[in-house]
Amino acid sequence: MLGGQFGCDYQFAPTWVVGIEGAATGGNISKTTNFFVPVTSAGPDTASFRSTTDFLGSTTGRIGYAWDRWLVYGKGGVALVGDRYHADDVDGIYLFDATENRIGWTAGAGVEWAFTPEWSVKLEYDYYGFGTKSLLFTDTTLSGGLAPANINQNIQVVLLGVNFHARSGPDW
Repeated sequence: MLGGQFGCDYQFAPTWVVGIEGAATGGNISKTTNFFVPVTSAGPDTASFRSTTDFLGSTTGRIGYAWDRWLVYGKGGVALVGDRYHADDVDGIYLFDATENRIGWTAGAGVEWAFTPEWSVKLEYDYYGFGTKSLLFTDTTLSGGLAPANINQNIQVVLLGVNFHARSGPDW
């Protein structure tokens, strides 16, 4: 995934920082699972299920502790994800597809180091929780059937980023 962020921080007291940040990433996170289906109209079958995340965004607040050129922080807020799903069987009897956007929550923590007054690098861990949602899959073969499925989604991200700081205030 590749993305960007925009935010604003405010340093108060000598060492505390609060801020807000919006972030968006796009790409292609995919996972395919193969499984055995014991009962179908044509007998036993093998099937596969693929989920793909195309978009991940968030708006978060953060609070941190700064010293020298370092900042350690925690963050939390609202998240949005865009997903595509595909299920099919080896025999080509069915091909089910679905898409969705979900709203959830995110929380994370990180460390940031300012290697110049205007530039910093950060390492961050974020957890995204989107819960379980019932989704209706459409069979794209000639039968055109519908199939409901419950999808539970959680995403864990380790992020490495570079930030430019347009300074108008204190040290951080």
